[in-house]
Amino acid sequence: MGGSRPTGVTILGIFFMVFVVLGVIAGIAIILYSSAWQSTAYYEFYNWYILLTEFSLPSPLNEYVFMRLFELPNTLYLSGLMFYSGVEILGFSGICLIASIGLLSMKKWGRYLALIVGIVGIILGILMLISGILTTPGLATPYTQVILYALLLAMPLCIFGIATVWYLMGDVKKEFQ
Repeated sequence: MGGSRPTGVTILGIFFMVFVVLGVIAGIAIILYSSAWQSTAYYEFYNWYILLTEFSLPSPLNEYVFMRLFELPNTLYLSGLMFYSGVEILGFSGICLIASIGLLSMKKWGRYLALIVGIVGIILGILMLISGILTTPGLATPYTQVILYALLLAMPLCIFGIATVWYLMGDVKKEFQ
């Protein structure tokens, strides 16, 4: 056990801290966006419902308004899913913060936690890549942006996870107390 911290551990700990900051920003932004989206969906539903029930509309427009009413459950489901994703990102950021403190303190538990975070990062990155490939981001759907974000997040997450596991499973493991 050496008296100084290896440079690679310091760099890894700093990367974990950067992920914490980005995760907190992203988690809060996703939670706020999903809450606003949900509020807008309720407001829109109310407006369409009033339009459908209070006014006699021509048949094609009436059908359009009726179909808009049926979009509400899908919108609410997706906004709820986004909200819980934001909460999960905040939780994962907390775990990364603890792992970075453990890494920078050269504690064995910090190494183990960082290994777990790296493995989870690899698994999540692969799952995000698979879901992005299966949903074909070339299609013009409302979910194209979500798919592109998944692909943009999936690759760095996989690469960071692989680098973390590879580095911490190497000779540096002898340095941790």
